[in-house]
Amino acid sequence: AVDVSGPAIYRHFSSKEEILLEAIRLAADEVHAANEEARQAASDPTALLERFIRNYAAVAIDRAALIAVWTSEARHLTAARRAPMTRRLSSWHGEWVEQLLAVRPDLDAEQGGLLVSAAIGLISTCAGTGYHDDPAQLEDRLTAIALAALGTDLD
Repeated sequence: AVDVSGPAIYRHFSSKEEILLEAIRLAADEVHAANEEARQAASDPTALLERFIRNYAAVAIDRAALIAVWTSEARHLTAARRAPMTRRLSSWHGEWVEQLLAVRPDLDAEQGGLLVSAAIGLISTCAGTGYHDDPAQLEDRLTAIALAALGTDLD
């Protein structure tokens, strides 16, 4: 926690909505950077999908409070404020779906989108529960569970 008073925060932000938007931006920036790292490191759709998931799990564990704010409070932003962030988040969701469909050609786009949303949701929900003391082991488990939910294998 940072020792900052309410009035000090409002010298930097003009409203609670701006504070919320900044928290969501911080989380989205970290996910974007994790996805970029995955794109640089992976050589095929299966490896890329696993990297997307593993990297998101790492961010979600490390930044559980930001992810919780993002998932629970974004709906409180005005539509105009929410739209740019929604487009940004939809773009990386779409990247995950694209890789899933390359790995699982038996799925259509709607099915892939639903599975990716489920995988993101389970990681986001479980990352901050405090059920595990070892972040690396939790990352491995969340990655395996998300890949299982997508119907993919690590091998």
